Amino acid sequence: MSFPGTAVPPNVSLALNPDGNTTGGFVPHTSIVTNPVNYSPCFSNHMPGVVLPVELTTFSAAQRKGKVLLNWSTSLEDDHAYFDVERSRNGRVWEVVQVVREPLASTAEGGGNQHYEAEDTSPPTGLVFYRLRQVDQDGTATIYGPQSVKIPDIQKAVLLFPNPAQDQLWVDGLTQSGGFEIIDVCGKRWLGGTLSGEQNAPIDIAGLPAGMYFLRMLDGVDASSVTRWVKH
Repeated sequence: MSFPGTAVPPNVSLALNPDGNTTGGFVPHTSIVTNPVNYSPCFSNHMPGVVLPVELTTFSAAQRKGKVLLNWSTSLEDDHAYFDVERSRNGRVWEVVQVVREPLASTAEGGGNQHYEAEDTSPPTGLVFYRLRQVDQDGTATIYGPQSVKIPDIQKAVLLFPNPAQDQLWVDGLTQSGGFEIIDVCGKRWLGGTLSGEQNAPIDIAGLPAGMYFLRMLDGVDASSVTRWVKH
């Protein structure tokens, strides 16, 4: 961060002078007459009885097959209400992905170490930032993070079987449900409908003439998927 017009000695932090008055400007701590210290009191918290409501011990975010799995643990919770899992593309504008109220597991009796988990099932591609917004019972919030994750822009090709096919065509590799159409090499549309991401039913192709065809997805994350197959 840049503070124009302010000369800062090495290893010295800045503070508002007068305290809390933005019009007074930032000055080095060593120049404040009433308490000429090198660092802000927040540099190390040694004030008796002053603790954060939640002590976070771990926080991680990792990409798994196009999704983001977030894990974190706490060793102290006092008046804790819930966590907002927030996501951002630029580190400035944040949106809530999930609200987590209950821990996944506890390794100590009486509210000791708590382990939490959340999943972002539809992250955008590219570099994505995640953070935790811990909210107390009275609405006070504390921010933890962020963690960054890179989501690859990889289109997963669908797999058709059997290929060549005769009466039924099965589709594997869909990431979600979506519309489809079957066209021939001349672009003529022969069949269309919706495929389930779970692929629990085949496509009936018994009425198609023998020849070469293409299965094309029409919407969803597999929109650009076009797969060639042969009808006996």
